[in-house]
Amino acid sequence: MSEEKKVSRRGWIKYAGAGVVVVAAAAGAGYYATQPKPTPTPITPTPTPTTPKPTTPTPAPAKVLKVWQLSYASETDRVKWENIYAKFTKETGIKVETSNFGGDDIVSKCTNIFESKAVENYPDLISPAWSMNPVWSVRGYLEPLDDLMDWLKSNYGNDIIKGLPEVCYWMGSKGERHYYAVPTGVVVGAIFWRGDILKKVGIDTEELLEFEGYDKALYKIKSNIKDLGILAPLSAQTSATGSTDCTYPIYMLFQSFSGVNPVDPATLKLQLDDTPEHFQALVKVVETYARWYKDGINIRSALVDAGVDNNLQFINGQVAATFNGIASIYAVLKDRKAPFLDSTITLPFPGNASKNVKPRGAIDPRFMMIPAGLPKERLEVAKTFIKFFLRKENYMEWFGTTGGFGWYDCPLYLSMANAEPYVSNPVWRAVKDTVLVGGFPPIDLWRPSLGVLRPAPPTIEIGGYILGKYSSAEEAAKAIVARIKNLAKQYDIGLP
Repeated sequence: MSEEKKVSRRGWIKYAGAGVVVVAAAAGAGYYATQPKPTPTPITPTPTPTTPKPTTPTPAPAKVLKVWQLSYASETDRVKWENIYAKFTKETGIKVETSNFGGDDIVSKCTNIFESKAVENYPDLISPAWSMNPVWSVRGYLEPLDDLMDWLKSNYGNDIIKGLPEVCYWMGSKGERHYYAVPTGVVVGAIFWRGDILKKVGIDTEELLEFEGYDKALYKIKSNIKDLGILAPLSAQTSATGSTDCTYPIYMLFQSFSGVNPVDPATLKLQLDDTPEHFQALVKVVETYARWYKDGINIRSALVDAGVDNNLQFINGQVAATFNGIASIYAVLKDRKAPFLDSTITLPFPGNASKNVKPRGAIDPRFMMIPAGLPKERLEVAKTFIKFFLRKENYMEWFGTTGGFGWYDCPLYLSMANAEPYVSNPVWRAVKDTVLVGGFPPIDLWRPSLGVLRPAPPTIEIGGYILGKYSSAEEAAKAIVARIKNLAKQYDIGLP
């Protein structure tokens, strides 16, 4: 944990001037001749005035911005952030101290420090944030940032990608809504495919855009697995022990089977079991993942080992496909000069024409947030950095012109997304198109309860069913709904 930020103060030294008294005597000869001589009064010598020695004021302690952030995803990621921090320090004199955490770790660290109420140990800024954001705002842990959002809109309103400010409008501790964060960019979830493998087994990418064709393709790859030299067609998709990076496909699969979002975008109502048809779609999700694990479509180790990393499974050439953010995989493949880099393609999650569900990606915005309760000076330092970072010339210099990196796939500003490499590069163009179309919405930002689920998503019940904890897919589906509704009672103030 980084050292607490010191507050800047200026010391002042007051100097007291020495007063000099001058005694004047008016003596005339006649006056003294006619007046009795007074008894002489001893005169105290007047001290010679001295000039105070110059004192060197004690330097004011340097201001410090304490940032808690996700660990760097790559060397490029590290360099970009260190450069923007250095530029900020050079311009403002404010030093930046960073503490880096893994995804789940930053959630627990922030939650624990907020619950301790030890403001002196709080970070001043959390970046690029994580899925627990709306839960923190409901608990009163986040500072409302309506003023910063007003500043952002007034300066760049027409150039902010549509919809990004709205996903920062979260519920407060009394059910009211404020902007508790500012957007800083987007991660786009899509399916990475080994194009060389698809070519070897004769699969056309068009087949992968509908769920039925996607499902058949996975089994076709499985039948050739020995010749392909991989462990399974798909990376870890579900776990009985904890989170995976593939939670979104579970909800997206529900959408493909039901034709509706898990959360109604208009009313924010949960739709997992509001009709028998929707509940049966959830049951089908459970059954589908169970079938994939039973048949070796997924790598089974993830069921009992929460540490299995689906990114690395793909990067290391162990699987034919995985679902995740673009830059977190693509950039690493480039850095490692993976032999299948040039054949790697990204495709949206498959749709289902019979339910009027189109192929789509996932939209996962990134934010900056400030803890509630900071002293005024620390709060102003944090806001100063956010404005500095979002100033377009600084943001453009930081993001660059080579596409996504680290935890960012798409920039905040539309003019940047409409420029190279988002025009001609097929990977980054797909990112831009997904963001502009809207993709699958970030449901955990709509309902705080679903933010709680990110560290413990429905994968636990699905994995439990696969391992025999639940006697049927229906029982596992009921357990998923019961847990979500219980969390909704705790966190979703005023929501249906």
